Amino acid sequence: MRPGQWVLLIAGALLHGAGSTLLLTAAVASLIPEPSEWRFRPYHRVDYMAEWDPEQATQWWEQLQDTIPTLLIIGAAAFVAGVVALLFGAAGLGRDIDPKRLTDARGGTRADVDPAGPHPADPGGLAAPRPAQPTPVYPVRLTGFLDAPPSRGLWLVKWLLAIPHYIVLALLWLAAFVTTIAAGLVILFTGKYPRAWFCFNVGVLRWSWRVAFYGYSALATDRYPPFTLAHANYPADLSIAYPERLSHGLVLVKSWLLAIPHLLLIGIFTSPSGTSWQSSWDETGTTGPMTGPGAGFSLLGLLLLIAVIILLFTGRYRPGIFDFVMGLNRWGHRVAAYVMLMRDEYPPFRLDQGPVEPGWEDGSVTGRTPERTRTDPTTWTDWV
Repeated sequence: MRPGQWVLLIAGALLHGAGSTLLLTAAVASLIPEPSEWRFRPYHRVDYMAEWDPEQATQWWEQLQDTIPTLLIIGAAAFVAGVVALLFGAAGLGRDIDPKRLTDARGGTRADVDPAGPHPADPGGLAAPRPAQPTPVYPVRLTGFLDAPPSRGLWLVKWLLAIPHYIVLALLWLAAFVTTIAAGLVILFTGKYPRAWFCFNVGVLRWSWRVAFYGYSALATDRYPPFTLAHANYPADLSIAYPERLSHGLVLVKSWLLAIPHLLLIGIFTSPSGTSWQSSWDETGTTGPMTGPGAGFSLLGLLLLIAVIILLFTGRYRPGIFDFVMGLNRWGHRVAAYVMLMRDEYPPFRLDQGPVEPGWEDGSVTGRTPERTRTDPTTWTDWV
């Protein structure tokens, strides 16, 4: 990847932040009333009135109001420049990892994103048993292969080791947010998702998934995640089929309306409940259970807690727990791709467990022709 694209992203993030701060400051300043309208609370009145100078306060207020147009102009310019830099930087990084562009440059094919072929981390294709009946598939392919055995205690400090990734991902997700909004505008008028931004957003999801697989969404490997948006020789990977056409109208309602049922379920799966059973004394002096705010465990957190306790004492990560954890993560990433406007197919309400997407490992998806439709799995060959 070219360093210049990263410089653009960093500069864009800084300009975006500075512009947002200046615009917010101008908005707050415009809401400050004139000093003649200020009212002091009774217990502060004596303290303030002793040093109160109406003329000085009025002069300060007028100077502040005079700076508002300057703040608006500079803030808007910095904000726009930041957004443009983020869009260009993201597009450049997306082109750098575009498998179609790499294939055209090198010649040949890319087996690492071919849904019909074995995953590079599982060359034997033995990660999961083949189902008797083909399973309906979704154009988001998430894989993860359990390292055996993970360390008994490394999970205690992974939050610290992953901090560099968290810092970079904060920058990448800011850019992904901007590119998603820009892509939505393009889709609304053209029905096409700009390919460079699509590749970039897939790369952000892929990077996030690798860090999550290493960290506290799976804890399934001790191999440190690579710092790259592209495919890598790592036990966790993600690919999404690039759509030739997208609905003009769905782009207006996918992220905030149609995805609500999934977002509610994912919140239950992955977020603490926020309530806990507590023992309390009532007026009669007896104890009784009650619910109230407090720390809790999500379903995913509870599964991982059980997994690490077993791992701590036995040195084994139970495959059944791992398969369930993979299913929860797979569901979440399908919804993320839908919310980011990358596909029109509605995510299934289905917990597809195991390291490999059901339907891929049994050879039922064998398309080799360019994509013609967005609904037939045999045409999902242009994978990013």
